[in-house]
Amino acid sequence: MRIRIEKAPKRPKSGRGFPDSGEFETLHKIADKVRPLLQISLTKGIISFQGKVDLNETLVGLQTGDISRVIDSVPFEEFAGEIIDLRDPMLAAAIESGEAQAAFLNRSVSRLIPTIPPRFAFNTDNPRIARIIDNRMLLITNSITNETRSAIAKTVTDAFNFGQTARETTKDIADVVGMTTRQATALTNFRRNLEAENFGGLTDVQRRVIAPRTRNLNFRDAAIRGKFADRVGSIDAKVDKYKDRLIKDRANNIARTESIFATSAGQAEIWEQAAEEGLYDRNGARKEWIVTPDDRLCPFCEPLAGVRIPLAAQFQSDLGPVDQPPLHPRCRCAMNLIFAEEL
Repeated sequence: MRIRIEKAPKRPKSGRGFPDSGEFETLHKIADKVRPLLQISLTKGIISFQGKVDLNETLVGLQTGDISRVIDSVPFEEFAGEIIDLRDPMLAAAIESGEAQAAFLNRSVSRLIPTIPPRFAFNTDNPRIARIIDNRMLLITNSITNETRSAIAKTVTDAFNFGQTARETTKDIADVVGMTTRQATALTNFRRNLEAENFGGLTDVQRRVIAPRTRNLNFRDAAIRGKFADRVGSIDAKVDKYKDRLIKDRANNIARTESIFATSAGQAEIWEQAAEEGLYDRNGARKEWIVTPDDRLCPFCEPLAGVRIPLAAQFQSDLGPVDQPPLHPRCRCAMNLIFAEEL
């Protein structure tokens, strides 16, 4: 069945499809409040998880060319437990969003039907919103672990092409856990550029003996390493600092995305509860996509501004169909409920 999409005509960035009330600002305040908690929890979780990589198994897998063993040295089954602290803040944000939306719904109903007093409240005991957040947690876990597998595979391939030894590559594997493939490549290139600047004139044997990435393993020539200890330590410190920044950036991107998901999920849940209570006609109502009207408005979200579709339908975009914001990482969009009487 084809969904008929209603689209507003082009107009200045106000009115339909753009925030023109306190509802949008309220949702963003909720998202902004929970975002730091999500970022901190995710950063701690990734760093803790990196420390659980079995470096001995990683080394053996690299030495024997057994990539499956390298992957298995990362206990992915434990990752969900490392980021479990994301759940409660996300659920709290969804509930707060639902409660705020309930107030807007009551005002809207009173405006349309003055004889009906405001009476509707968000049912926090309904287990549906908790299931939504739990399913999202599973999606986050799977997304990060799948990205990590790709990042490890890319790191191993790059190390092989560059001629690194298994010992040199071992710590690289632990360092990219939790990162995207792009971040893993950036970290590898950052280290290699520093090594080229500091050790460009050394022989291949010398370079491998003092390579900073092998600092936690056994060395066959401590004398050579000691000779270049200052430069090795400087590279180690810079790489670790850059790695920490990449992890924080990764956590921040996810936190921004999931804070918008949580508030949107709270909206969708209160709409469902209100329809179940007979507060409005679900079949006649529409959900409307709302964008943030500034110079950061992306080309994927801009065409959705003002698009109104049935509540059970999905918004169609160049990135694929979605039920609600976010459309993409760091998306700042929201939704609005349009009663049948307002169409």
